[in-house]
Amino acid sequence: WCYTTDYPDVEWEECDVGEPKKCDASEPSLIASAQTRAPAQYAKLDGRTYAKCEGTYKRSDDLIQGKPIWDRIDPDSSRFIFFCSGKWRVTGSQWREGLLAENGGSCGSFISSDDGAAEWYAAMWGGAGAVAAAVAADGLIPLK
Repeated sequence: WCYTTDYPDVEWEECDVGEPKKCDASEPSLIASAQTRAPAQYAKLDGRTYAKCEGTYKRSDDLIQGKPIWDRIDPDSSRFIFFCSGKWRVTGSQWREGLLAENGGSCGSFISSDDGAAEWYAAMWGGAGAVAAAVAADGLIPLK
C-alpha cells in the first residue's frame, strides 16, 4: 500500500522487504487506500519529560483547534494531548474541560512538540526529551 508523507508531492509504497519506493501512479487503488486509511487510535510518548507526560494515549472525539484531544490511558489518566497555536501540547487532565471550552485558551501546558505535524505522534518531541509513535490497540506493537 502507499502512504503520504508531510511532503505533499511525494508518495511512498511500503514493501515487506527493503526500503520504501515511490508508488506506481498507474495503480490508483494504492493511492486511494492511503487516502482512506484511518488515523491511529493509540499512540505512545516515550522518554523522560517534565511532569512525567510519557505514556500511552487514546484519541478522543473532542477537538481543540480542529484536532483531536488524546487522553492518556497508561500509566494513568492524569494527562492529555491537544493541539494549540501550531504545536501539540501535554498538560494535566484537570484542565481538560476548561481548555476544551476555550478552544485551547492560552495554550498552557507542561511540554510541547517542536513542530506542528498533522498528528502528534508524527511530531518531533526532542525539546521535551521524548519521542512519539503510533501503536496498536494493545499499546505494544508499533504500527507501520
